[in-house]
Amino acid sequence: MPSRLVVDANVVISSLINKGVPHSVFVLNATLERFEFVAPEFMFEEIKRHKAKALKLTRLSEGEFEEVYGFLLGCVIPVPAKRFHRFLPEARRLAPHPKDAPYLALALATNSPILSGDKGLKRQIKVEILTPSELLDEFLFSN
Repeated sequence: MPSRLVVDANVVISSLINKGVPHSVFVLNATLERFEFVAPEFMFEEIKRHKAKALKLTRLSEGEFEEVYGFLLGCVIPVPAKRFHRFLPEARRLAPHPKDAPYLALALATNSPILSGDKGLKRQIKVEILTPSELLDEFLFSN
């Protein structure tokens, strides 16, 4: 299992909205430090723009939201687009949706799998996709 994983926005958003499997992955990794999570730097700006919607969905107070958001921000290393932009043309050909291209480009640039629950991403075969459940199993059942 590689030590670096590209995290897609849906996993982070899911972790913000509820305390399910994606959140457990971040909490376990914060303790065990088995993986380095990276994401395109724009991801957190995008999530912050949807804060009002997230607050409504989660029923978290603004302070609680900021606490979880801050925790997640500390778990994922932002990577500037200049580090992976040359892989965008190939990533756009592979991506089932245009929004997935930056994550695929970063995965190609770093030779890393992507942590995502997106079934469409799993259909491409160039980049390995791990679901949060698969990664949680890796934490729980590997040596």
